[in-house]
Formats: sequence, structure tokens, C-alpha cells
Amino acid sequence: FHDISYISRIEFFKRLSFVNLHSFLKLARVRAEMLKKHNIDAPSWHMLEAVAIAEHDGQLLCVTELMRLREHGSPATIHRRLVSLRKTGLVLVRADQDDSRIKWLLTSEAAKDLFNEVGSAIEWA
Repeated sequence: FHDISYISRIEFFKRLSFVNLHSFLKLARVRAEMLKKHNIDAPSWHMLEAVAIAEHDGQLLCVTELMRLREHGSPATIHRRLVSLRKTGLVLVRADQDDSRIKWLLTSEAAKDLFNEVGSAIEWA
């Protein structure tokens, strides 16, 4: 929703049927509860999603590429969030085999468990 104006958001929600809006709100509530339970802020969650999606697509993100994604904040903010995700054990950093200056980002088993937990909670909701 970052690219959509406030008025456009209102129109978007007006056009959703009640059932879709209800499902969307349940999804948002479950997601917020899961993030709170695991002490992850929304911007860090978005970064974790970006790492997981890239990994799933077979095109790992390196730290430098993540820093270029301005949607996650300034490089300093991204770095701080990345350090936090590493400390919580959700993101792993691996040096490139050919160039040790390149650091690849991977999701840990804990992150995969978290994604599964969120998915199960959403299905249950």
C-alpha cells in the first residue's frame, strides 16, 4: 500500500465484498499477533519475506542487494534490522564461495518454522 494514496485505499476497501474484507482483516489480525508473539516488527518481517522469496525463487539476495531495496529503509536501518534478524536466528549469512566480500542471505530453519506457523494460523483463522 505504500504506492497507493489514502483515497485510493478507501476506494479499494469500499469495492471489496464484506466476505473479502472480513477475510483480509482476519489475515491482518493473525499476522499482527504472530509478529507480536515473536517480537518482530513489520519492516523486519518484510525483509525476512524478501529473503525467503528470493531463496524460494533460487535467486538469493546478498546484503548489498538488500541495502539497495529502499522500501526497507535507509542502509543503516536495513543493517540494524538485518543484525536483529541474525541475532534472533531467522536469517543466516553465508560468504560467497568465489568472492568472500559477497554475503548471501538465507532463511534459517527457525524462519521456515515461523512461516509454517503463520501459514497454519492463517488457515485456522
